[in-house]
Amino acid sequence: MISKKILFRCDGGSIPEIGMGHVVRCLHLGEALKRRHVQSVFLTRSTPEVTQLIRAGGHACLDLQSGDETTEVLDVIRNEKPDIVVWDRLDTDPDTCRAIKKLGALLVTLDDQGEGQVEADITVNAMVFGGDTCYKGFEYVILPDMKRDCRDPSRLVRRIFISFGGYDHHDMTRKVLTSLRKLDGAVELHVVVGLSYSDSVDLRTLFS
Repeated sequence: MISKKILFRCDGGSIPEIGMGHVVRCLHLGEALKRRHVQSVFLTRSTPEVTQLIRAGGHACLDLQSGDETTEVLDVIRNEKPDIVVWDRLDTDPDTCRAIKKLGALLVTLDDQGEGQVEADITVNAMVFGGDTCYKGFEYVILPDMKRDCRDPSRLVRRIFISFGGYDHHDMTRKVLTSLRKLDGAVELHVVVGLSYSDSVDLRTLFS
């Protein structure tokens, strides 16, 4: 039995400066809440691959059109009537935040340093510094629920997995790979980059 409904507003895919982090952490929240009989609805302006990923997780996904975003978001909230709106789009606008709350939904913003933060009921700033909230710091980072495999530290490492998210703002992938070139050639590197990483072909040339 569904007890509550949450609307997630987030974007992802090949959109510059965004990558997949916002969508993925909202999906992690949605999966955890599903076990508590909470329904999740995603409202997004993303690539088809991203919306397919959301729907594959069993969540409803609504695509934003190209019109006035605030008007469209408010119309969706009126129709869906969520109990909570989770806004994961960085800097928030105070007018939009006030309008959402007037519709009766609790407003939660994630990694928000915008002027609208003061209008939110709860702000969680795990990955950005500053902001007027008591929920800040790495202890609030949203991570997947994974079973940790504790291996014998004396065993030789033969395979290394490397990924720095969808955008990799500081090109950490290249820096780490450059450092790992010093390792024995028997080590197998598995590198995953996001849709917004523009130099993947160059990486293959350098490190193949």
